[in-house]
Amino acid sequence: MNMKQLIAGISAITILGTVLAMPAYAEDNYTVIKDGKEVAVEEKDYEILHMISKPNKLVYEIGEELDFTGGTAEISGKTDDVLWDTFEQPLTNEEYFVIDASNFNNKKVGTYDIYILTTSGKSKESFQVKVVEKLPETEEDYEILHMISKPNKLVYEI
Repeated sequence: MNMKQLIAGISAITILGTVLAMPAYAEDNYTVIKDGKEVAVEEKDYEILHMISKPNKLVYEIGEELDFTGGTAEISGKTDDVLWDTFEQPLTNEEYFVIDASNFNNKKVGTYDIYILTTSGKSKESFQVKVVEKLPETEEDYEILHMISKPNKLVYEI
């Protein structure tokens, strides 16, 4: 079985439950779901950047420099009918990633977008960091609540 036959037999390519592409037919033509619509992709080679973990530090005190320790991503793609993957790599690996933090200002309180691009520039991901006046003294002083899902029951009798 050659690569085109293998790809033609796949109904969809998904990563973490997100449909990324599905073969339109047995050749190297694909449709990609973009903004809820199928869009034809003409080039046969592709790269998909997937952020695996954000850096350990996402909140900075004024004056602190960015630290990407703990941030990882991987790139998968196809070049000349060969499927490939970089496996998990640190965001600081310049062989695979370019970090665009050009709008980050460590002298001003705010929320800033940080972009991670493949070195080819074909794919990118982003995450946000925050600059605050002063970091809390202890963990108890600083709590962040993340809603994972709504409760099953929202209305109660008194």
